[in-house]
Amino acid sequence: MNSKSIKTHFRRYYSAVHYLESLGNVSGSYQKTGLKSYPRPEIFLERMQDFLNRIGNPEDGFRFIHITGTAGKGSVATLVHNTLVSAGKKCGLFTSPFVTSTIEKIQVGRLYIDPLVFANIVDTLKPHIDAAMAVDRHGAPSYFELLLAIAFLYFKKE
Repeated sequence: MNSKSIKTHFRRYYSAVHYLESLGNVSGSYQKTGLKSYPRPEIFLERMQDFLNRIGNPEDGFRFIHITGTAGKGSVATLVHNTLVSAGKKCGLFTSPFVTSTIEKIQVGRLYIDPLVFANIVDTLKPHIDAAMAVDRHGAPSYFELLLAIAFLYFKKE
């Protein structure tokens, strides 16, 4: 790949990241999610399920290990992921937050999602995000929810 195509490749990636961050729903802001307040926490699960339904339920057909807690989730998830990969299993990893780059959140095997693939998935989601904002009962998904949806779509593709 020559330097011009590398620049184009990453320009599309940075444009996709900028789009996601511009939605105004990072760090608890409900400005563009359509929510003015949230009287019950279940709305976040409902909103995510509504969006996953809208994009064809890419999470269906997988087995998951969900790691929760106060500290060490990323390290434990990475350890479990690497153990499964070393055992010959094909598996994906989604972690949050990231340290230096958005693509660090999503990997299959030992490779992070390709920046251009990330940008392509974001492009396919844009009309669904707009539609969710316009008609879904809980508005558009949050930044975290969108990144999780991107991970599910990537895992399905891989």
